Amino acid sequence: MTINRQLVRLFLVAILTMAGMAFAGPDRSPAAGPVLEALTCSHRSTEPNFWGVDVGLRLDLEVDQRTAILVTSDHESLWVGDQTEQKVYLEVGQRIGEVTFFAPRPYPQTDTTVTFSALFNGSSASCTILIAGVSLTPTATPKPTRTPTPGPGITATPTIPPVPVLASVDTQTGSRAGGETRLSVCLEIPVGGTVVGLISSHPDVISVPSQLTFSSGQRCYRMVRPIASVSKPVTVTFTATLGAQTLQTSTLVRPQRPWISLQTVSRADGQSRITLCLAERAGPGGLQIALTSSEPSVFPVPQTVTVTQNTACTSLVVEVGSTTAPTTVTVQAVVGSQTLTGTTLVRQMGVRSAESTQVVLPDPATPVAANRDED
Repeated sequence: MTINRQLVRLFLVAILTMAGMAFAGPDRSPAAGPVLEALTCSHRSTEPNFWGVDVGLRLDLEVDQRTAILVTSDHESLWVGDQTEQKVYLEVGQRIGEVTFFAPRPYPQTDTTVTFSALFNGSSASCTILIAGVSLTPTATPKPTRTPTPGPGITATPTIPPVPVLASVDTQTGSRAGGETRLSVCLEIPVGGTVVGLISSHPDVISVPSQLTFSSGQRCYRMVRPIASVSKPVTVTFTATLGAQTLQTSTLVRPQRPWISLQTVSRADGQSRITLCLAERAGPGGLQIALTSSEPSVFPVPQTVTVTQNTACTSLVVEVGSTTAPTTVTVQAVVGSQTLTGTTLVRQMGVRSAESTQVVLPDPATPVAANRDED
């Protein structure tokens, strides 16, 4: 009885095992999982400048976890970023997925067969699609022949010559008597034969030609002009004229060093200024210079003035006294073996003398920096 029961059990196990093998199929065990069933290819778009291929993938069973299956192409040059492979992602419970190979570039010029393939769980699948070639050479369309109709004669439009325009007039801001100064006059565009008028406000100090004639292709006219001697600073203004257009530039001409400069006119009961410059910068400890005034009661000056170390110029303010009539004052400064002389006309407040003129003096706060363009 026991033997019969054992035989029955063995028989039932054999039947169940055979049934399980038949359900799983002849080529795969139940634990192998899903395999590729098919791969399909289709055109995504026929737009020549942006097209692609949709690749569909199908498994025989649904996946039980998120799964990535790699799909490859055999034509690298067709796809964006030169990608030849992309992944199809299947979520839990899915067995069908799709991926698109984009090609945002013109179609190939010749017919091209593209094959896509995939491998998964020991199975493989592939599909093939034909990409029709598109020629990039446009087809020439013959133009219709036109017979010209006689009409009125065409008159050529005359060429209007360019109009010369002044662009700039430049010179150095400071100059030294006995030296040279640079002057340039420029046009917006070169126009051959252009004549520009030129005037100097002080031709006795810096003279210039009255006209400048520009040659063909010449945009700028540059020159170097000699500077005559002056006893005190003089501002020379250059004026360039072209038609109704006028441009100006100026340079301050200073006397040769050492020199002393006084205001041409000083106000009684007011203030006046004296500027004194050495031939070179003062050494260690500075340099004391003796001063004298021909009218100390009207134009008092200190007995000495000091040019500080490493500077060449100094200025001082004089408190002018009272006077009942215009008075010419002479101030002398002794620099080594040289005696420098300057004069000023002291007049009463509100009284204008016919002899008075105006002179531009350098800024006493920066007497040395003002000479940066002259040496």
